[in-house]
Amino acid sequence: VAARAMGLFAVAAFVFVPDGAQVVMGQAVRALGDAWVPVAGYIGAFLVLMIPLGWALVNTFGYDERALVVTIMVACAVATVLLAVRFHLLTRRAAPA
Repeated sequence: VAARAMGLFAVAAFVFVPDGAQVVMGQAVRALGDAWVPVAGYIGAFLVLMIPLGWALVNTFGYDERALVVTIMVACAVATVLLAVRFHLLTRRAAPA
């Protein structure tokens, strides 16, 4: 168990950057008064993408538990991009001409 956990810790360390970024972008979009688009972005990234991708990597392609951590990282990155695009659209619309 300890040997497998060490492999997870090495991969899990890389999750902090996209996870922190998606939290910041979600709060930034909410601060601009948009509450439902972050929810939809999270549903898309985590429910629609992460769960099937994790299932496919483990059950179809035979990867181990590290693939599940990688799917979390991918879903966080996708959520970050979706929320950053929304933030850009909201701030561009609000910017003076």
